[in-house]
Amino acid sequence: MKVRLSLHVKVMLSYFAVAGLVLLPTLVYVRWTLRQELQRSVRAQIESDVVRIRDRIAGATPEQRGETIRLLSRIYPGRLTVVDAGGTVLADSSRDAARMPDHGDRPEVRDALATGRGFAVRPSETLGEVLMYAAVAYPEGAHPEGVVRVSISTRQADATGEGAARFVVRIAAVSLSLAALLSLFAARRISRPLRRMADAARAFAAGDLGHPVPSVPDDELGELALALTDLAAQLRGRLRAAGADRASLLSLVEGLPLGVMLFGPEGGPVVVNGVAREICGLTPLREEARIAELRAEREVREAATRAACEGAPVEVAVPLPWDRDRVLAGLWIPLPDAGGGTSLALVLGRDPSGVRVGGAAEAWLDVPRT
Repeated sequence: MKVRLSLHVKVMLSYFAVAGLVLLPTLVYVRWTLRQELQRSVRAQIESDVVRIRDRIAGATPEQRGETIRLLSRIYPGRLTVVDAGGTVLADSSRDAARMPDHGDRPEVRDALATGRGFAVRPSETLGEVLMYAAVAYPEGAHPEGVVRVSISTRQADATGEGAARFVVRIAAVSLSLAALLSLFAARRISRPLRRMADAARAFAAGDLGHPVPSVPDDELGELALALTDLAAQLRGRLRAAGADRASLLSLVEGLPLGVMLFGPEGGPVVVNGVAREICGLTPLREEARIAELRAEREVREAATRAACEGAPVEVAVPLPWDRDRVLAGLWIPLPDAGGGTSLALVLGRDPSGVRVGGAAEAWLDVPRT
């Protein structure tokens, strides 16, 4: 079953789709960007922390260094690890250093011993979760004695990022809701005058040419409204002109001494004068049906076709289907009209020998056509 959607619903859905196509990629991009920015922020923070801790350790005397490391391990909120140049763990804020394996193979430790600084994001073999590591050599110089390393779980950064992403999702939901409401308002503003113009067009088709066309702003809808107004005015003018022409034509043929039936380009009778009604015995109730029967007679039909094709009058004997004892004299006369088509006039006499192209029929040929 095909579902029919009204215009304002289609316009609203199109606006909503555009808003969704804009917001969804933006949401994905913002979420990814927030995650990257948070990771950079955390990295900058722990790199700054490890440098300060290294400076505190490097500034202590050899006798004070062990106590300083233990003190910093207890107060630093993240994980603090101190490794000597051989990879042995001297102190760790999360585990017993004596039981920890050699750390010389850790990538951040190797980089710090080689270049003075190291950084890595990897699963911790000791804690079993993903950590972000920053390491620096101490003391600063060409021959370090060891490495100070700090680390923080990426769960904190991920949680912060997810919280920011949820906030962005809520903002996107509110934006989409507002977009839906605004698009519905805009769609109704567009569809309302269109419905009124459709009502006006249906009224014109039903013959009510005075039906008002809604006034709309000066845009494409306004141009459509003006076109409908002009159409109604032209139709009213043409109908008035057609009515005047028909009245003039009827007055003219009523004055002819012969019977006249005027047929339009579609073949239906347009005008029938009183003489034609009299000699054919037509009554108001059966006039149209009997004219159709007369027109359908083979000789009459073929003569009409010849007159239309040759553009010249064609005489024909016209039998009356409802009175087979009577045969009238007939003359088909082609009449080009102003619309480019051809009308036909059937001039009738009272007997088969009474009609020729002359006299009243010739006068008929001189009638102006519209």
